[in-house]
Amino acid sequence: MRIAILALALPGVLAGQGFEGRITAEMTRGDGEPAAPVVILAKGGKSRMDMTASGMQMYMIMDSDAGEMLSVMPAQKMFMRMNVKDMAGQALDADEKAPKITRTGRRETIAGKTCEHILFEDDEGDQMDICAARGLGFFMGGGRDGPWGGAASVPAGYEKLMQEFKDGFFPLRIESVEQGKRTTLMLVKTVEPQKLEASLFAPPAGYQEMKMPMMPGRP
Repeated sequence: MRIAILALALPGVLAGQGFEGRITAEMTRGDGEPAAPVVILAKGGKSRMDMTASGMQMYMIMDSDAGEMLSVMPAQKMFMRMNVKDMAGQALDADEKAPKITRTGRRETIAGKTCEHILFEDDEGDQMDICAARGLGFFMGGGRDGPWGGAASVPAGYEKLMQEFKDGFFPLRIESVEQGKRTTLMLVKTVEPQKLEASLFAPPAGYQEMKMPMMPGRP
């Protein structure tokens, strides 16, 4: 279930919701590695997330209107272009059952924003607790019409939830609950509205585009 839930929560950050500014958070894969800081920038229909992956500084730029994401690697002065809907299709298992979704009614304030705890439970009893804020868009993949740029792309079982959170489903805290053990996968630290330069949402001049390898079975 973790892959499907994170795909729902994480696939243009804050896109189409009018928020412009900077968000800081800590994220981990939950495999015992320490949490790593990330910085999220948002402006209009574009967003950017700066992070360290495998010891390398990189950032991802999401353009919700174009339906694409760029992975930028400053050390190599290179970037890759990816289709968001193709990525979503690869991340989600078509045979995976929709989880049980519970609106707990529990709310808390994180980084000055109120969020509501939504509990997702798979058929094996493992749970994902997402405290989602409204009005901040959809973290890494929302767009105006919901995750992956279109309501038709939302996995089965999530349509009603996304309709109820049509003004934004931004996780301020994500926790996995497996065999009674609760692990924080993401926690937002600050939310700062501010004006940002458009140049932050494009690869710097002179960076070379690295073509994605062809997927098996694709033309």
